[in-house]
Amino acid sequence: MARKTKKSIGRYEVTKFPKNRKMVIDIMEEGIKKHYVKGLVEFDVTDGRKLLKEYKLKKGMSLSFTGWILKCIGQAVQ
Repeated sequence: MARKTKKSIGRYEVTKFPKNRKMVIDIMEEGIKKHYVKGLVEFDVTDGRKLLKEYKLKKGMSLSFTGWILKCIGQAVQ
């Protein structure tokens, strides 16, 4: 039940904290304890971008940069 109160700092509203927000806070507290970045890599994709741009100029259709990256990673793993 909300009630409005007038104080020296202005009007404010007191409400109950929703149950779903409590769950979010619990998840955030657990997340702080974990480190999700396992590694960071850097690649020079200048030539790849150039090839994709040339393909678009020749064929009139653009290819997905993300798709191209995944293809390259798949070939490297294979």
